[in-house]
Amino acid sequence: MRRRDVIGLALAVGTSACVGPAWSAAGDCRLPLPSELESGDLIWPRQQATIVPYSSKANKEAAGWPGTRADLVERLRSKARTDAHRRLVGIMQELSYEELTDFFGRGHSPTAPAPHSGGALVGHVAIVDKAADGSVHLTEALLEGVVRRPYSEWARDVGGLLVWHGRVRGFAASERARIAEVARLHVGTSYDFVNWQLDDTSGFYCSKLVWFATREALGIAIDDVDDAERWWWLSPKQILYSNRIELLRNPGDYGLPNSCK
Repeated sequence: MRRRDVIGLALAVGTSACVGPAWSAAGDCRLPLPSELESGDLIWPRQQATIVPYSSKANKEAAGWPGTRADLVERLRSKARTDAHRRLVGIMQELSYEELTDFFGRGHSPTAPAPHSGGALVGHVAIVDKAADGSVHLTEALLEGVVRRPYSEWARDVGGLLVWHGRVRGFAASERARIAEVARLHVGTSYDFVNWQLDDTSGFYCSKLVWFATREALGIAIDDVDDAERWWWLSPKQILYSNRIELLRNPGDYGLPNSCK
C-alpha cells in the first residue's frame, strides 16, 4: 500500500475523513459584521491564494517534527488493534515533515505566516461568543493555549484574510449559545496538537475544541463520528463541510486557492 494511501486510510479510521477590522456583506474577503454573528457560530480564517493557512511558527514546527512524530508513533503503537492501524504506525515512523505538509497542502509547501492557524497544518476555526449587549468575542485554541478575546481585536490581526462563517443546523439560538459557554470554561487550557482523544480536556487544538464544545452543548458529534478516540487529526476543513454546518459566508472552496472579489 502506498504511503499516501495509508495516510488517507488514517483519515477514514479516526474521522469521517487543528488579522483594523474591514466589515462587509457576504461575498468578498472582508469580515462578517458583528450583527451577523450569533453566539456559538464558527469562523474559519484562511489566507488568500493559498491551499490552507500554515502557522507563523512553520520553521519551528519543522524542527520539532521528529519529536512530535515519535510521540505519535508511541501513542499509535500502544493502541493499535487492526492491521490498518499497524500499517499506519509503520508509515508514521518514516513520515517526513515535507511529506506531511505535501499531503495536507496538495503538493504545496508552507506559505507565508498565517497568525491564526493555531500551529496546525490544516487550517483554523474559532468559536463566536456574543453577549446580550451585542459585544462579540472569539474563543479559539492557539499555540499559547485556549484564548478568548474581542472580535474587533481579532479582526485587526486577520485583516485581508478570507473568512468563512457557519452555524450548526437544527438548533435554536439559545441552544447554540451553549457551545460558546462550554468553550469559555476551557480558556487557559494548554494547546496540544497531538492529543487525538477528543473528550480529553487536558489540551486542545482548534478543531478539537469545537468538537468537544459542540458535543457537550448539543449532544452531537459535529463530524457525525461519535467515537472520541481518533487515529488522525480532525481538521477545521472537515467541520466546515460537515452536513451539520450551514454556511452563511462562503468565499469559495476552503481547500483551494482563491482571492478577494
